[in-house]
Amino acid sequence: MTITACTNYFSDIDSMVGDKEVWAQLCFGHTSFDKINITTHATLSESAESRVENLFVYIFDESGNRLDSHFYDYNSREENLPATPGHYWTVNNRTNTNQQDTNGSVMIKSPTTTNGSIYLIANLNADQLNISADQLNTVHS
Repeated sequence: MTITACTNYFSDIDSMVGDKEVWAQLCFGHTSFDKINITTHATLSESAESRVENLFVYIFDESGNRLDSHFYDYNSREENLPATPGHYWTVNNRTNTNQQDTNGSVMIKSPTTTNGSIYLIANLNADQLNISADQLNTVHS
């Protein structure tokens, strides 16, 4: 999963969270021009393997210190991102091989930083992944 766009800062004065924080919209997905070869022992179809059921998002500063994180579960997703700030996410899961790739958007409170890093971890409930959002929340750097 890669970030495919920068951030969208909301111009409303209400969107400011704190002294140096903003609500940022991050778009994620796979671009069809990227050639990716992955070999797995998966028994699911390519469409099923492309699904995003939930996301854990980290934001780190340039020194590697965690600035913020948030877990987005499947039941909290929206059809479209609302115009008002909040922890929302959308996903357009690929449903067949003729459809475009899975993509979506995340709205997250983001402290302002330069040269920071953003990490998204998808599908925490997968059979092969034995980790929870609570465990991921303990990561600080």
